[in-house]
Formats: sequence, structure tokens, C-alpha cells
Amino acid sequence: MPQELPGFYYDKEKNRYFPLKGPIPGSSRSSSSTNKAKKSSTNNTQASNFFRRTGVRISQLLQSRELNGNVITSSKGKCDFVEEFLKLQASQPVVLKYQSTEKIADSAMDQIHIDIHTAEGQTEAEVLLTGSVNGSLSLFEVGKVGEHNHGVEFIPDRMRPAIEENRAECGKDPGCIWRPPGASLHMSSNISCIKMCGKHSPFQRALITTLGSETSGGSVYILNLVEPVDFDSSSALAEMMRKTAAFNCTIWTADCSYNSNRAEQI
Repeated sequence: MPQELPGFYYDKEKNRYFPLKGPIPGSSRSSSSTNKAKKSSTNNTQASNFFRRTGVRISQLLQSRELNGNVITSSKGKCDFVEEFLKLQASQPVVLKYQSTEKIADSAMDQIHIDIHTAEGQTEAEVLLTGSVNGSLSLFEVGKVGEHNHGVEFIPDRMRPAIEENRAECGKDPGCIWRPPGASLHMSSNISCIKMCGKHSPFQRALITTLGSETSGGSVYILNLVEPVDFDSSSALAEMMRKTAAFNCTIWTADCSYNSNRAEQI
């Protein structure tokens, strides 16, 4: 009598051992094996649909990464975790509404980094340059650096996603924004474009255009951001602005060349 081995059975006709979990070579698959295969296929389909949903949570993506390496299942097959995570962030942006900022940035806006003077010395700051349809041009400092300039504080309210859904996945809000006393200017007409043109140039500047009105055409301005900004001055933004051209037509938008030595308007 053949000796019994745990996890194996002995086939007299074939005179050999076979594992209990695997099929017998040459035999038809049992119904239980077929059911397991169907169940596995169903699970793969469910996983594919799961990751295809825009509501997939970051924690679930992390779990999939840890269990399956850096590969996750999607409707397109095997996908890279980092790519899917970036797509998820893009499909579920954090939307903040700042109090008392209606019609301040309803026509143009750009995010830039500049050097500013504070009581503690020169420091780099992240700022938002905004333009409105009523001709208002404003510069807002982002974060706590604005506290040093005694500006007007604007507090954000989260619109989506709701914090109650999952506080751990909401990320860190950028915080308050501040408008220093000298960081607001009223232009001749609606602001139609704000474009940074110093990203590939040693001289950082912003291109600003106005739409024009019934009595005059649009204009082109250059905002000089090379020197550190001193917001203690009540006319800081006006001192940085220079009008370069005026036209007898409407200017809808504008752009500058790669090295910012030439500008074009439409």
C-alpha cells in the first residue's frame, strides 16, 4: 500500500502522486474548479470597475499597491500606481472659496513666486496675480508670509470634497491669502490676460493686457518682478507696472516668446 502524503493523493492507474488542489492530468475539470475560475474572473472585473470609478479612495489605491506591488488592475489592463494616483488627484481637485473675493479673479489669474521684503528680511513668497472684468488688478500672498505685511486676510471655505467624507484624504489646504495695502490697482478697462513670461528668462516679468472700452482700445503692460517687492509702500503694484503699448482695437489675450523677448496679442 503506497504511503499517504499530506496534500497529495495516489493514483493507482498512473502510479504516481497528485496534489489535492490541482486537476488530474488528462481528466476533465471538476465543477468546483470551474466555479473558482468564474469567481476569479468576476473578482477581476469588479476590481477593474472599482478602480475605474472616480470615487476610488486613496487608501484603497495604497492597499492595492502594497498587495500587488506597483501594479494595479484597471479597465485597460495593468497600470502604474503613480500614474493612477495622479489621475485620481486631477479628477478630484480640492475646491476652495475665499470669503469676500467675488469678482476679484473672474477674468484672469496666474500663480507666481517672487521675493518680498518683510520685517525679518527678504524671503520668497507664493503669490496670486488676479484680474477682474471691472479692471481691478490685485496681488495676493499665499500662506502665513502675508501676516508680516498687515494686509487684508481672506479665509478659505472648502467646497469639495467635504471634510466629513474622509479627513485623512482631504490633504492640506493652502491656507489664507492676504492682500497687502499697496497690492491693488484699477486699470483703464477689463483685464483680459495675465501671463508669466519669465519662466525661461533671468528677468521675471508678467504680461498684462486690458480688453479696451467703447472710447479706447486695449493696452499692454509689463509687471516687473525682478526686484524684491516692498509692500510697505502704498503704491507698490503701481510702481512695478509699465505700459508698453496701446492699440485702437480690442485685445482678447496675449502670449510671449520662449525667452520673453517678444509678445503677441490677439
